[in-house]
Amino acid sequence: MERNARRLNETTPRWLRPRMAPEIVLGAALAALLTALLLPTDAVFAIMSEGAGVESATVVFYLIAAAAVALLRPPSINRGVAIMLTIVLLAFAARELDLHKSFTGMSMLRVSFYLDGGPLLPKVACLAVLLPVAASMLGLAARTHDVLRGVRRGEPAAWTALTFVVALILTKVADRSINILSDDFAVQAPRYVAAAVLSLEEVVEMCLPVLAALGWVQACFPGGATAAEERLADASD
Repeated sequence: MERNARRLNETTPRWLRPRMAPEIVLGAALAALLTALLLPTDAVFAIMSEGAGVESATVVFYLIAAAAVALLRPPSINRGVAIMLTIVLLAFAARELDLHKSFTGMSMLRVSFYLDGGPLLPKVACLAVLLPVAASMLGLAARTHDVLRGVRRGEPAAWTALTFVVALILTKVADRSINILSDDFAVQAPRYVAAAVLSLEEVVEMCLPVLAALGWVQACFPGGATAAEERLADASD
């Protein structure tokens, strides 16, 4: 048994193991906190602020991930899922570039944008853009059961998908935390704390397209380490 485990570790690439995605996120979070700890606060804000280097890298990674999904489709995944995931990744890239408000002056993601008075044509155009994105997100969410089943089976792609969702939620919590403290509880966080939270949010957010690309590539090898372990067990019988 131990010999088979060693052989599995030797023959299975690290990126094809279920724990790879959590390790990436934990490593990124640690790097973000160390950056906030070691660099001057002003330098952290300069690097992590909107439009700066980290956010620009996130956009590039989203575009690369979208291209990978569009051009490389594993046999185990149908074309519809590939199309939906490509649309969502491109939407995330557009969100990072603030395209959701750059053409209208107000975020098209806000309900008030559609309820307030104003020209009808921009609202119709925004809905035409958002509806495919919303439909794609719902289509991917409908496959939650398949992902959870894959997690129980130890499939790397499923673990990466789950890690992506958890990391996404954490970035949104971090993004709102400082404002919630200030607006709802009248608590002004120290500037170095705000810098650390910003660093954590932006660096982990930069990992999201990396996780998407990783999970897609892992899906090219259904079963991942689990399948490799089964092959080793068969060989030992």
